[in-house]
Amino acid sequence: MAEKKQVWQHPAAPETPVEKLQPAPISSEAFPDTASKIAATFTSPDMPVLNAIKQVEISNTKAENALLRKPFSSWISKDIPGVDVASTKDKQLGRHIPVDMIVSLPSGASLPQGYDLGATDSTILNAASTLSQFTPVFTIAQLVNVMNGDAVYSEVKPTTQKEILDRVKYMASIRITIKAAAHQKYNAEKRSRPQLEHSTFTGFLLPANIWEDGISGETYIRLLQQPPLYTYAKETRQIITEKYEMMDLTHVGTKKSPIRYMTPQVRNIRDFFLREINRISKQNKVSGTGPVLYESVYTYLLKDPYGTFDITKKPSKQRVNQNIARVLDVFVGKGKLISWKPEPKGRKKLYRIVLQLP
Repeated sequence: MAEKKQVWQHPAAPETPVEKLQPAPISSEAFPDTASKIAATFTSPDMPVLNAIKQVEISNTKAENALLRKPFSSWISKDIPGVDVASTKDKQLGRHIPVDMIVSLPSGASLPQGYDLGATDSTILNAASTLSQFTPVFTIAQLVNVMNGDAVYSEVKPTTQKEILDRVKYMASIRITIKAAAHQKYNAEKRSRPQLEHSTFTGFLLPANIWEDGISGETYIRLLQQPPLYTYAKETRQIITEKYEMMDLTHVGTKKSPIRYMTPQVRNIRDFFLREINRISKQNKVSGTGPVLYESVYTYLLKDPYGTFDITKKPSKQRVNQNIARVLDVFVGKGKLISWKPEPKGRKKLYRIVLQLP
């Protein structure tokens, strides 16, 4: 069996030092249970079942969206208490349902200066949660492939794997606690609402151990449990289920689309509009029509540290607008939308987008 190196060991307690993020040798004697389970998975003849992935689950809670859209430093400093999950009608009546969120780091842990969470991190969490339903152990390459909607065993550039691995390691060292007791009580008032089994959801954003095969160079992730944000979304039934073919926008059926590659920006635009389509389908069930502001797309993309969008540069903004158009055109081709059209306001030629759902 190939030698394996420990890239990151999930903290067993808050006191676990951050140095564990650095590669260190590991043996079966040092970690008998973990090493044997992982070794068995490496050689499992059942691994190809991953190619049977038919759909991807995308969490869509106010908690996750707020975490992604507001500065991470504000969460760590506790300047942001959480979110209000009361319905619009209840808020108008003066009722509020707070869901507190506490974000922290283990003692001695640190993150790069200016670290932030963004759209790519959300896509990683969704892909990891989807993969974990098939196997607790998967490679970084497989994770990237699911993010892009590719065949699970497609080759992935080493530079891309390293970039995603870094994001995974950061999320694996950030602890989150979602205090949903008020949400649980609120939903219990009506049987039609999802009934929460738990009042608190806690753990690391991505609870995982990370391992490297010393010979092949493959990096493996072992998910120790479902991410708290995913579990919360699952219990509150705030999960969008999409066909796996919807993740790959480079093809419409067997034909190539105007999108040549699933770049991070294209991927982020895809996920943004999948959430917006879900929102419109719930809010406007009769007309199936709803607007989306261009500014809201820009804000979402700018928050992603993995992105390349510079709103101050005209070519960069033009490229984003082109990618928005391409993504929506592919959605029309795949039957996700009937049509879409940009609408101006004043001097703004691109103010908002009106989506027409099937």
